[in-house]
Amino acid sequence: MKRALRFAVVFSILMLLLIAGAGYLTNKTKQDETAKATTVPDAVEFTTPSVISSDKMYKRVLKSLNKKSAYIYTNKYQSAVDKILANWKSKGNYTIDSPLLVVNAYGTNKTGLYIYFKHDYKGTVEYTVSLSATGNDGTAVSSGAAVSGTAVASGSSVAAGDRDTFARDFTGELYSNPTNMALTEHEGQIIGLVPGRKNYVTVRLFDETGTQIAKAGYRVTLPADKTISKRMLESVYDRPIGQLSDGLYCVLHNDDNKHILFYDNSGVVRADIPLLASLKAEDVNVRTFDDKLFYPINGKYYVAVNHLGKMTDLYNLGDDLTSSGDFDLSATAQLVVGIGSYKGGKTKNDIITGVDLFDRSTEVLVDMRDLMSDYYKKNVKTGTKKKPADWLGLNSVCFVNDTDIIVSAGKLSSIIRIDNVKTKPTMRYILGPSTRYAGTKQGDKVYEMDGNFLAAAGQNDVRFDQYVQGSSTKYYLNMFNNNYTKNGNEKSYFYKYMVDEDNKKYSLVMSLPVNYSGTNGSAEENKDNYVLITSDNNNVFSEYNAQLNRLAKFTLAEGESAYRVIKLDMKGVWFAGD
Repeated sequence: MKRALRFAVVFSILMLLLIAGAGYLTNKTKQDETAKATTVPDAVEFTTPSVISSDKMYKRVLKSLNKKSAYIYTNKYQSAVDKILANWKSKGNYTIDSPLLVVNAYGTNKTGLYIYFKHDYKGTVEYTVSLSATGNDGTAVSSGAAVSGTAVASGSSVAAGDRDTFARDFTGELYSNPTNMALTEHEGQIIGLVPGRKNYVTVRLFDETGTQIAKAGYRVTLPADKTISKRMLESVYDRPIGQLSDGLYCVLHNDDNKHILFYDNSGVVRADIPLLASLKAEDVNVRTFDDKLFYPINGKYYVAVNHLGKMTDLYNLGDDLTSSGDFDLSATAQLVVGIGSYKGGKTKNDIITGVDLFDRSTEVLVDMRDLMSDYYKKNVKTGTKKKPADWLGLNSVCFVNDTDIIVSAGKLSSIIRIDNVKTKPTMRYILGPSTRYAGTKQGDKVYEMDGNFLAAAGQNDVRFDQYVQGSSTKYYLNMFNNNYTKNGNEKSYFYKYMVDEDNKKYSLVMSLPVNYSGTNGSAEENKDNYVLITSDNNNVFSEYNAQLNRLAKFTLAEGESAYRVIKLDMKGVWFAGD
């Protein structure tokens, strides 16, 4: 009995050892298979994949719509693209080595590259666009910080003849989903391809631990774009390029250019957004909202465009109103405020339009002729339908909070705060020359200048900055002081005002002299206090650090100028968010 029991115990132990050994071998085999499947070679082998061109996609959409031509900014056009892509995705076996690639799939970014593929393991995607297979330093194309590149020494410049040589690699994280979650299915838009050049695109897949598990390289050639005068801007760097703020320069031209162009810190064009033929780029601005890019495409419509380049929303101002320049957007208030005019009216640029982002309704929020009725009646000569009076010259509008706005009236050299813009608009104050409003009811709204400084004259691009710490009645406003009256001073300025509502005063707390620009121009300060200056009288824009030291200067093509240049990091829109 004891012998039988010992035999049973020994037999059980042997069986357990055999089972454990079999399990170990099975797990080892699985690990070896996984390691083999996710082993990434050091070198990138660039292939020439099948790429669907923008023209081919456009013709395919026209065929599906049974039309000879079509506007891209219509719901029917965008839906047709959706169906075509869905059909291709369902029928193809797309992998990282052989993805679905479409140039400018939805028609909203002429250099954008739509990409779709699946992989056996979950991951996130990073890509690099280079103009050579070896990158900037002679080695294989490698990853780097988004929208930056290899170092450029301070004091160096990039001249016209060297533009392509000095074009640096462009790296971004593919936006596939709002949370940047690791997925097995990847769909997004690669940003940064340069028109008229052979682009070397490296795509890398990282697992949830950040380990690279796959990569592939593609050679993609885009046709030259006649709307782009310079693929790379001439540039001068006063400090190393790494000191520039992160993001893309969004250039809004003051000429017949009907495209919004985006340039990186190297001055290389990285995106080209077309507008409708009736609109110049100077008549627009760009904002981001709900992971989308938001901008007007003409004087009647605004659009929201997602990370794929798809127009998801179209907002119509209606037949009686036209948008005539700047706008601002409040995501929490679900409201867009814009400068506009009544179509066929005898005045222009003197109303504030409102677009409800939730229900797409539009309305006139403020008619400045009513808000400033006493001044208007006593000082303004009404124009005609053919030549409407631009008596205010409204050139910028921005939110102070979800209910109140600031507008810049360039013709009056005045900055005006309007409260309760959505419900019952009232004027809180005017920052401007008191003599202009003498004898009118608006004269009581003029705040006093606190200090001895040159008042803003014909200012542009007025923006609310932030509240003074611990106060709800003192805050800063930034602007581009055109100084169009000159007063013997051949300079324009970046100005920062501090507004003191308690004492009804305003003071100048920061000033930076720049190249003179009698009209137009912009001065934008971002959340990290970098300042971007654009002067319309020459064809340059410059970036400064928080201490107002110039970091770099970029020169547009000869004969071109920019009405406004802003900088956007595009995270959560074109690139994966933080």
